[in-house]
Amino acid sequence: MQPRRSLRLARRRKKEPSDTHRVQADFVVDDAATTAQARQPEPGKFRKLPHSIPPPSSDPWDDGNTSSFDTENLSTNSFGEAMEGTVRHAGYRMHCLEGNKIRFRHPSDPIPDNFATCVQQLVHNERGWTLDQYISAVHELDALGLQCYESQVASFFRKHIFVEGKAVGLKASVGMPMARHLLPRLPTAVFPVSQPRPDLVYGYATEPVFTSAQLLALQGLHEQIAFYAEGCLDILFPFLTVDFKAAGGTGGDLWTAANQCAGASAACVQVVDQLNTVLGEVGCRRRVLSICYSLAVDNNLAQLYASWRDENDKTTYIQRVDSFLLSNPENFAGLHHRVLAILAWGRGARLKNIRWGLDLIIETHQKAASKLAKSRLVVGPEGEGDGRPDPKRRRQRRIYERSRPGNCGEGAESWEGYLKE
Repeated sequence: MQPRRSLRLARRRKKEPSDTHRVQADFVVDDAATTAQARQPEPGKFRKLPHSIPPPSSDPWDDGNTSSFDTENLSTNSFGEAMEGTVRHAGYRMHCLEGNKIRFRHPSDPIPDNFATCVQQLVHNERGWTLDQYISAVHELDALGLQCYESQVASFFRKHIFVEGKAVGLKASVGMPMARHLLPRLPTAVFPVSQPRPDLVYGYATEPVFTSAQLLALQGLHEQIAFYAEGCLDILFPFLTVDFKAAGGTGGDLWTAANQCAGASAACVQVVDQLNTVLGEVGCRRRVLSICYSLAVDNNLAQLYASWRDENDKTTYIQRVDSFLLSNPENFAGLHHRVLAILAWGRGARLKNIRWGLDLIIETHQKAASKLAKSRLVVGPEGEGDGRPDPKRRRQRRIYERSRPGNCGEGAESWEGYLKE
């Protein structure tokens, strides 16, 4: 039987931790404090933010809304990671589009006369659907409002309005990205324009729209890029882009679709601007209108935009020129007629002007080649003759070559004597 004192010591040891346990517990506390201190960001620095989260703001009244953020106390790297590549960011228009000279205009601003005339001429005179057909299409579109995705909205409009292959000479591309070399990137711009991937692009096929000579002229529009006029895969000189959205969906709203239209329109305008640059180099004062169109559409509303390039400051402007409430059969019919008018303009007046520009470039190159060939022909003494090779002159040249010093000892005297004779 153990003494009473030993029992009390044994019980006390069970309740109190040993010195080793105390040291380990202190280490655990110190590690936790060190880890918490390491997680605290340094003053003046921010963590890397995901694309969908705006940078932190110093405003005490800021409620976390993405429409307002502070860029003065924000580093360039963290802000760029938050906004590069996303057209849904609240600062995309200011920092990505404005920084690369792509500017939205107010719908009420007056359009320049030459572009306003083109917009006013978008009138479709052919007979469209009947009123009952439009009413049936509106009911079908309203049914998508219960639950739909962007793919369903796109399928509806491709079925009823954007009919592929109907217009001869035109070609449509679905979901293909625009060429990167057509996107503006200024040296002073901090953030680039996101590469557009429109849901639908209308342009021209290579054949039979353009002749072989015109295709060769197209390859010479740029010194380093052979197929510069190819806006996207197998689409030359695109002029109409469409972006679909689903109202209430997760892919963004019409504001986001308008941002996508701005980038795609800038690429379409750049192709025509390069053609005008080459026309100026060959001495032509006339220009091809750089206007193009884009549509932002969901299952409730459609917005039509016109874009063009200012020749003085090289700024691409985009402006909403019309909007359509798709639940109204008359508005739905108006959208249908506008699209048909744009397609008719694309395969008519616009294509004619582009062909004229290419033919003028071909003619200028042919004249330059002919002039260069004539300058290489051997003419008679002192510029006499009609520009054709002279057989007597060739014979004199052969005698001169044979009598040059080194071939015979009396080269110069023999040549001068022959000329005197």
